[in-house]
Amino acid sequence: MNNHLELIRDQKKLETISENLPIHSVKTMHGNIKFVMYGDTSEFRGRTFHVKEPETLAWINEFSPEDVFWDIGANIGCYSLYAGPKKCSSLFF
Repeated sequence: MNNHLELIRDQKKLETISENLPIHSVKTMHGNIKFVMYGDTSEFRGRTFHVKEPETLAWINEFSPEDVFWDIGANIGCYSLYAGPKKCSSLFF
């Protein structure tokens, strides 16, 4: 129970911090992805989402609901956010 309360408190802190940061919204065929601009990396990834790795987006577009997408944490998770609405299973590490 204590861990649950800590998670709620941490989520509220994050929401408060995020309210004061710029947000870049990217329109995709699966819905919008919002990037909170915490710094140069998240800003760059948000602004170049469609052009930086178009082959990755095309690959994700071929996923079926039975597929599993593994995100091993090499960057900020934007491709996991893109894959999520396709209803495939996303695993984050």
